[in-house]
Amino acid sequence: MTPRKQFELSGYFPIKIHTRFFQDLEAKGEIVVKKKLIYEKRIIYYQFTPRGLNNHKKYIPKILRLDAVFKVKKADSDIMNKDLLEGLRNIYRKYLHENFIKKQGLKDKRKAFWWTIR
Repeated sequence: MTPRKQFELSGYFPIKIHTRFFQDLEAKGEIVVKKKLIYEKRIIYYQFTPRGLNNHKKYIPKILRLDAVFKVKKADSDIMNKDLLEGLRNIYRKYLHENFIKKQGLKDKRKAFWWTIR
């Protein structure tokens, strides 16, 4: 399994260009950014925090939404199927990445901070 696939399975998605949009999300605490060196290439990955996932749930169609997934409580430790809950969260993260974040990142290309990638 490739390192990129491993990161994707754990809920991290690659960023081609680190723009102000991503920096704003990181400053608000809605995403976590990791820089990783893979095959001598620096690749930036991000993951939604539970707070960010909750704030962006409006971009997921109501028909797909299970509100129990977005509620982060102390009761999470009491839930028997934590793996199922985390799996659903990863599905929502992937949906947000494909349908919202990619589009916003591409819009913001002209405002890219190229020096953060190198």
